[in-house]
Amino acid sequence: EAVGDIPGISMIPSSPSLTKSNRQYVVLTVDERVFGLSRDELLAVLEAENVLARSYFHPGCHRMLPYSGRFPNKGRKLPVTEGLSERVLVLPTGEAVDGTVARFIAMVISKARESAAEIRKMLERGRNG
Repeated sequence: EAVGDIPGISMIPSSPSLTKSNRQYVVLTVDERVFGLSRDELLAVLEAENVLARSYFHPGCHRMLPYSGRFPNKGRKLPVTEGLSERVLVLPTGEAVDGTVARFIAMVISKARESAAEIRKMLERGRNG
């Protein structure tokens, strides 16, 4: 709920067909064109704020052994997987993530969007030394 209204951020809902779920993963996607930062840039912001988000499911398993050695056209045949693996972000979960923590994470994400241009410049300066 806390990130639901942030443009460029989409939550991956848990499947309604599941009768039980441990909700192990809180998965969202980042649309760089709308949000203003890539998934990796947002991840850097979250890490700077001590939010232990992850870019799970990256790279796609077709880019890992044994598949990567068997299929030389690995990226060309799975464009949906390639695209998703560049946009998926997993937020922290567990007992330590209560409503206050969830709202803090959402606030960090929202502020990152508001300051995307400045953040991108700072990250670029950091990469270039």
